[in-house]
Amino acid sequence: MDLVIIAQIITGVATLIVALVLVYQLRQQHKDADIQISMLSENVNEKLYNFGNYDDEFISVIYKGRLNNFEKLNEEEKWKFNSWAGIVHRRIAIDWRLGRANNFAPAFKLAYNNLFEYKSALDIYKKSWRNILLRMDDINGKGLINIADEVYEEITGEKLED
Repeated sequence: MDLVIIAQIITGVATLIVALVLVYQLRQQHKDADIQISMLSENVNEKLYNFGNYDDEFISVIYKGRLNNFEKLNEEEKWKFNSWAGIVHRRIAIDWRLGRANNFAPAFKLAYNNLFEYKSALDIYKKSWRNILLRMDDINGKGLINIADEVYEEITGEKLED
């Protein structure tokens, strides 16, 4: 066999080995990134629901939003509650869009059950967040709105119309 042919075979095999190593590294990096994103999401969730992170005044507003419809809050309380609950809702929607938990419906149902324990959040969902989910689902396909609506309807007994 000619020396040039042997060199080409060796070069081809070496290139193939390098390509396989790179594919392996990319898969490992994807797994690592997925784990990191999951941990960051849980960290955000913990910060949102760990009320030790807030002062007593803010906790009072969140608690008032838990017990009362949104309209019963004063303007400043509405702003504070809507800001907090909006972050919680966006986190759920972003996790869905990113395919977190493989879009496992019971995980997202649990997230909405936690959020909808707050009566004010139910009002905000019906008046504005639902419209955002409708537009989002038009882009990404139905799914999250069905889950959120199901939880809303179970809690309130009210059927939502499209």
